Amino acid sequence: MLKGNNPEGIRTMMLVKTKVKESKIHGLGLFADQFIPKGTEIWRFTPGFDQRFTREQILAFPEVLQIYIYKYSWRSKKSKLYCFSSDDGKFFNHSDEPNVLSEYRDNEEEVVTVAVKDIQVGEEILDNYNSFEDEKSDGDVLDEIAEKYHLRDELDPRLKVLQRSTLIASAGASTRLAGSRLSDEEVEQISKSSE
Repeated sequence: MLKGNNPEGIRTMMLVKTKVKESKIHGLGLFADQFIPKGTEIWRFTPGFDQRFTREQILAFPEVLQIYIYKYSWRSKKSKLYCFSSDDGKFFNHSDEPNVLSEYRDNEEEVVTVAVKDIQVGEEILDNYNSFEDEKSDGDVLDEIAEKYHLRDELDPRLKVLQRSTLIASAGASTRLAGSRLSDEEVEQISKSSE
């Protein structure tokens, strides 16, 4: 992890102490290894270290690298290129109630991630992917890679929540049609207890 500005004046990426650990949300997550006050810049895209790729460049990569890019990159709203964090910034998980937010600034090539709440030591650092990731569209290489290599089980955490909500609502509706009176909340409790 590089921190702050180095002696040559090149701005670097992770700006706070963090650890990568197993996440309750999805796979691995990024956790604070220091207290992070609200308003603190914690990560920035660093040109020359972090990477941006075109669709064509990604499709020219070998299979294993395409899959890695699929898991850890995003399509920028600003440049429309596929961005890849070369440090632990790739382990931010998504939340609709994040404690950080990635934002585009006029004087930056890509995003800067800022704490929107105080973050305690050991707390998972969560971003809202919708703040920086370009809407999926026709020709999105990440969708193409997922289809090509059957990666639909490697769901984005946002889709896992939607998938679970849909499953619970569907199961609840089915039980009500069959004459039971289980609410969606009761179906969710049963689902959680069977995991």
